Amino acid sequence: MSRRYFLTLTPMLWLAVFGVRNQFMAAAFFIDLREGIQLAACWLQGGAGLGLRHQAFMLLVSVGTAVATVYFYKKIDKGFFPQQDTA
Repeated sequence: MSRRYFLTLTPMLWLAVFGVRNQFMAAAFFIDLREGIQLAACWLQGGAGLGLRHQAFMLLVSVGTAVATVYFYKKIDKGFFPQQDTA
């Protein structure tokens, strides 16, 4: 729903701010914007597909990241923080 509002309201706001003289420039900008959004969606779909094809590997990476986070949290010297820092 918000995508529809974005694609309809944004060109109208552009014309309200910059006027009708720049209508061709606005049209070219929004064509490029649409192509960029489509390219980003294609990359996102490809990355999600890669992750879904290799679920076991992704699970190992996630668990490894969590284990490394806990390990380094315990290993880091806690004396770095000032005594006034209570958070």
